[in-house]
Amino acid sequence: MKSKIILTIVAALLLPIAALGQNYSATFRGNNLRSTLEVLTEATGYDFVYKTGLIGTIDRTVTGEYTDIPLDRLLDLTLTDQLGLSYKIVDKTISLFEDVSYPYTPGAAITGTVTDKAGEPLPGVTILLKSNPKHGTSTDLDGNYALTIPKSVKNPVLVYSF
Repeated sequence: MKSKIILTIVAALLLPIAALGQNYSATFRGNNLRSTLEVLTEATGYDFVYKTGLIGTIDRTVTGEYTDIPLDRLLDLTLTDQLGLSYKIVDKTISLFEDVSYPYTPGAAITGTVTDKAGEPLPGVTILLKSNPKHGTSTDLDGNYALTIPKSVKNPVLVYSF
């Protein structure tokens, strides 16, 4: 009897860990936000919550075939990179909101300076576009960089490495 109880407790503790390691697959063919969420719900079993007006404000679409990838990567590639949305996962619910972290015009150059904690410029830092890691640049001797983002990228995320 005690062994059944212990096994039940161990299984209950390990189930959420197993769910985090699960991979998902989904295909999108120019889906609007509403149909994207339907595909994601069916593929993942997660529910989505968002402000009612959000559906009418997003006019972009999602295209791509994603096979056997983690949930956060699937959401990044669809919701964040293609629709410009941010999300937060709590249990089996994903909350969506518009990402207003900074203004951005598609096709514009993003510029900046990379420094260390003391404020000294860092030359040779690599800056890559997360959705297309072959597109990037590096900082000059003064830590400055400029990177023109392709017009097809609606919500760029830059990855810095040194």
